[in-house]
Amino acid sequence: MLRPGGTILVLDDEKVVHVAIRRILRRYGHEIIDVFYGVDALGILAQKQMDLILSDLMMPEMDGLSFLRAMHEKGLKIPTIMITGYPTISSALRSLHQGAWDYLPKPFTRNELLDSVNRVFRRSQKGHVPVFRELVNSSPKGLKTGERLVLPGHSWSRLNQDGQVEIGVRNSFLTSISKVGEIKAPGPGNSIEQGLPGFKLICADGEHRVFMPLGGRVLELNEELVSHPEGIREEDWVVRILPYRPEEEAKNLIQR
Repeated sequence: MLRPGGTILVLDDEKVVHVAIRRILRRYGHEIIDVFYGVDALGILAQKQMDLILSDLMMPEMDGLSFLRAMHEKGLKIPTIMITGYPTISSALRSLHQGAWDYLPKPFTRNELLDSVNRVFRRSQKGHVPVFRELVNSSPKGLKTGERLVLPGHSWSRLNQDGQVEIGVRNSFLTSISKVGEIKAPGPGNSIEQGLPGFKLICADGEHRVFMPLGGRVLELNEELVSHPEGIREEDWVVRILPYRPEEEAKNLIQR
């Protein structure tokens, strides 16, 4: 259940997005502040405390990445969810490097919005703080066997000697949801794409989509883990894939 009574700033240049988000979140007692321009949002943040920001990525004058950078420069550490369309998925991944707590691909459903907001509130209550990183310093120069590459707040990947990649879930994601009752993952032969949902963790508090660090063809599921999902840990791999563009896509990840 979403924590009631929070103040949420919604930054988007499309009125229809404001209407949809307001209709969903106000049912839970939240105060919604609608803003259409990044400069105006910064002015409001200087005067009023917010519990959460929902920001569009592609906007005129000041885009979402510039907005995140401006907040960083002003010392504002407000949990932010970036809203993005599929064509800008690379920029959405970059937003996680620059302090966004999560991102929400358009179009999104009511439950997808609620699940994302709920996870961010839980992480905030636990004291988790994303780190602002300069992208030029955070991107790995290449894949190394046994080394973990991370999609912040969601998942990790590890390259094996045979060229296959194991994918698991970050602890920051696992601690922001309730006990996992089921893992829904694509079987062998199916494809997953970087930055898009690859599998779901089904919990009492919702169906939580885990975004993938790399794209590829699924080779194997961790059947033991799928049979006993309640024990999932960060070190457990969920799927093993044959990556499509590992060197190129690794540039969107960070080393761990």
